[in-house]
Amino acid sequence: MMLLVLIYAYAHGYRSSRKIETLCTRDAGFRMIVGEHLPDHATIARFRRRHMEDMQGLFTRVLKLCREAGLAKLGVLLLDRTKIKANASLDSNRTLPTIEEEVSGMLQAAEEADLAEDVLYGSGRGDELPPALRNRTERLARLQECQERLDRESSDDTGKTPRRKNVRVAAKRKRLLNRRPT
Repeated sequence: MMLLVLIYAYAHGYRSSRKIETLCTRDAGFRMIVGEHLPDHATIARFRRRHMEDMQGLFTRVLKLCREAGLAKLGVLLLDRTKIKANASLDSNRTLPTIEEEVSGMLQAAEEADLAEDVLYGSGRGDELPPALRNRTERLARLQECQERLDRESSDDTGKTPRRKNVRVAAKRKRLLNRRPT
């Protein structure tokens, strides 16, 4: 499963293990691969590091197999020097050494992305709530405090707000804060 996830991610241009972890929870294609098993970024990165050489060989071997089966062509085809307008560039023509180099570069880019994110986020995913907002009761208290401060600043700026508006706003806020998340 992990190999399929990495192949699918790399084929779609995703190198970061944290991004792949997020996609495993949100993207239908990734969900089809992982099912109910949601790997975290550390597991994905460890798997890639542990099997990097095997993956390089496998990626290259799969491309060779595709060539032999007629699904892809590796090499250069020259007929004559006639120039024909087309949407293919010289960059899209690849030889086996070029493909091996690209696979190696792709895996190296994934490693570099993970190392940079490890420095930035530590062992976390990078999208966690701040510590002060992780607990529901602390989060509600903090949001109420912030709202009251904004209300005070608003009433200070515009003078005194009408009592009727304050009652309406307070009732609406109470309904929203006491509502259970679905």
